[in-house]
Amino acid sequence: MSLEKALDILELYNFDHTTYSVAEMAEKLNQPQSSVYRHLKVLKNRGYIREDKEDMYKLGYKILYFSKIIRDDTNLLHVTREEMIRLRDATKETIILSIRSGYHAVCLDTISSLQPINVSSKQGAIVPIHCGASSKVLLAYMDEKFIDQLYELNVVERYTENTICDREELLKELEDIRRKGYAYSESEIDWGVSTYSVPIFDFNGSLITSLSVAFPSERIKDIDSQFLIHQLKESASNIEKYL
Repeated sequence: MSLEKALDILELYNFDHTTYSVAEMAEKLNQPQSSVYRHLKVLKNRGYIREDKEDMYKLGYKILYFSKIIRDDTNLLHVTREEMIRLRDATKETIILSIRSGYHAVCLDTISSLQPINVSSKQGAIVPIHCGASSKVLLAYMDEKFIDQLYELNVVERYTENTICDREELLKELEDIRRKGYAYSESEIDWGVSTYSVPIFDFNGSLITSLSVAFPSERIKDIDSQFLIHQLKESASNIEKYL
């Protein structure tokens, strides 16, 4: 496959060997030079490979871009994990860290509840951006043009009877989230799941992620909502000191 051959070229590079000629690549990969050159041309055009001098190639700067994404995510997890554990211990409920990815939200990290009956979430889980507190907090700080795109692309779907699908109602909900500084949802994606969520910003005031407490809706009568909101905002503030 062409993709496999391109990846084979990238995987030739290591700390001991940072530069290759087409002839060297072809020999190591047991491929014709014409085939190697064809894949190199694509990689070079996309920034994954750069030509150092005539017929000598190094890794391109696009690799640095992706490494920065991974490094930033790793740093974020390092910064947030201790505070997420503190929040879990304080609330005894499941803690979720989410980021926006395109027209969805992704669970970046989660700390499981200490309760025998709890809400579970998995790292990497993808959920709609327009429903559920952890997602709506992320959406609340996007511009209205982005929200219009959700409707144009038919991204807004109903998952339960509590899912907000009407555009004007959703805009009002997002305005309310910005005003209060937190979001609440009950059974908007999965029935029986309630969530409180707050935004986390970096030093420039840009939204980075959402931090959430999730629990079975049947426990809502025993939940001190003001305590949860206070704990969430305190954790967000603690995390923001490092961003």
